[in-house]
Amino acid sequence: MLNLNKISTIIILLSFYLFIGNVFGQERKYEIGTPSITKDGSKMYFTVCDKEINNCNIYLSVYSGLQWIKPVRLKNVYSKVVSSKHPQVFFDSESQSEYLIFSSNVEGGVGKFDIYYAFIESDGYISEPVNVGEKVNTPDDEFSLFYDSASSYLYFISSGDTVIGDLDVFKVKASISKGFVRPENIGHLINFSENDYYFVSIDS
Repeated sequence: MLNLNKISTIIILLSFYLFIGNVFGQERKYEIGTPSITKDGSKMYFTVCDKEINNCNIYLSVYSGLQWIKPVRLKNVYSKVVSSKHPQVFFDSESQSEYLIFSSNVEGGVGKFDIYYAFIESDGYISEPVNVGEKVNTPDDEFSLFYDSASSYLYFISSGDTVIGDLDVFKVKASISKGFVRPENIGHLINFSENDYYFVSIDS
């Protein structure tokens, strides 16, 4: 049975997608998805990919209490040559702060697409992103992030250190204060010999 928090989240998501359809129109050049909402429901981060130039960026939209305000690109992760995608909001219990975690192929990382995190400011913009490090990121790709708030686990896809398929689902405890430990492959019940692209928990 859905609780009130889940119902309100569904309503917010539906209103968001209706709003986004009006902003970006029905142009097939854009792919829009992976929305993630802050704990108070006032800010949403999502991915917009321009298929014509094969580039993705993270956008922010703020809820005014009546409607979603026109989304803006996050400037410090925006580039025409760098892709940033799959944002997830997570709450760090030690610091009592919210952070945005996402995947990006910005130059200077460990691999191709790495996982980064950044502190969410009061206006919704983020601080300078920080690479989570070599314990999590590999010389290959880490992407398709999903944060489970109930367990504080971050699930993601990796093409490095896989043991079952070319792309496997991994999980790691998300903690800014304690740091990120080495992730674990979630095993054969979820991962198959084929590629696994995304993990979502219906209970989160």
